[in-house]
Amino acid sequence: MPQPQFSQQAAKLQHLLDHVSPLLARQSGFVKRHSKLTGDIFIKSLVLGWLKHPTASLSTLTQQAAELGVCLSPQGLAQRFNPATVAYTQALFAQALQSMQTQDLVNIPLLTQFTGVYLLDSTSITLPSALQNTWAGCGGPGAKAGLKMHLTFEYLRGQISAIDLTDSKRSDRLYAPPQVPVGSLHLFDLGYFKLETFERLDQQQAFFISRLRSGSVLSSAPGQKPLDVAALCQSFSGDEYECRLWVGAKARLGVRVLFRRCPTAVADERRRKAHAAAKRKGWNCSAKHLALLDWNIFITNVPEERLSLAQVLQIYPLRWQIELLFKLCKSQLGLDQVRGCGEHRILTQLYIRLLLCVVLCHVSAPLRLVQQHELSLPKALMLLSGYAERLMRCCQRSWTSLPRLLSRFARDLTRFCQKTRRKTCPSTLAKLTAYNA
Repeated sequence: MPQPQFSQQAAKLQHLLDHVSPLLARQSGFVKRHSKLTGDIFIKSLVLGWLKHPTASLSTLTQQAAELGVCLSPQGLAQRFNPATVAYTQALFAQALQSMQTQDLVNIPLLTQFTGVYLLDSTSITLPSALQNTWAGCGGPGAKAGLKMHLTFEYLRGQISAIDLTDSKRSDRLYAPPQVPVGSLHLFDLGYFKLETFERLDQQQAFFISRLRSGSVLSSAPGQKPLDVAALCQSFSGDEYECRLWVGAKARLGVRVLFRRCPTAVADERRRKAHAAAKRKGWNCSAKHLALLDWNIFITNVPEERLSLAQVLQIYPLRWQIELLFKLCKSQLGLDQVRGCGEHRILTQLYIRLLLCVVLCHVSAPLRLVQQHELSLPKALMLLSGYAERLMRCCQRSWTSLPRLLSRFARDLTRFCQKTRRKTCPSTLAKLTAYNA
């Protein structure tokens, strides 16, 4: 018999697709009167069709609809991609984000002392130039139109917690984290470096770790003259150093500033790239700038009794997990292939693919770390794609076999979708697990 966990997962999926979906279809205007193509059949056809074939054509999608009992032409399906459809799929995706959450935490004491560990980053998707008035791109060749997707991933539970879409040309610094639970930890890259964001987190009793942006003003106390950071680094005798400083031109926020010297090869490569970039722009690199390239510099408001310098530097590479999620979305789910058709079809594809990503995270999150074996999301998605036909048969039978199917899927995840252990270059999660052992 399937475990209660799988019965709960099945109930959530069935409720979303069979009950919430028809309601949202009417609220959005996708369904205005009785039609053979109901909202739930439309969604199931797209989800299963694009799960099995990320680049599935309209003809392939109509075949999926026919298996669910609705026959229509590719032209008839094409006419269903309109503003109401975009609103419908967007609302369904938002509902999936809210309902498909889990409380299963990855068992790493270094992380579970926080209420959540949030990773925030963005990726851009190039769109046809005809959409530049709706979605403005960066303006380069072939990039006059584009979307930027801001994704927040909660690492402790393995769940996507928020996704927002903006123009590609909009700076990351203008975006603020949507969720700030008390006691949570937020990891930022340089693109999101903004003192107002850090101040808000600090005021709401949340924590952050970020690299220090070049040119940021540091001072020893409010009202004191700015420090010469390059000279400060040259005064260090070791490879690691920590001090308490104030960041901002008006010394607005007191933070721990953490310094770690880079390997010589890394520093040399940084200087090579800096010289090349300066040459392209017609200026020279200053000696102070080149000296600072020897160091990785971080700021955080996490107290030292919670995380030592070494622990902060151990945790920060978790941020790269979201880059792996972007790679999965683009290379396997085909997020970077939503082009060559109208805006409404593009956005519908986008939300359906993101819905698939939410479902994948939901069903795989409890198995991310089983007996020190780490789950590979790319392998998990390949396995889920192979289950598309069985999911179709499950839909045809009113979901009665779904708990058993999810139980079998979980068993196959643990058997076939584990990361290969690497002795010379262990994964970030393996390092954190070993750190707490």
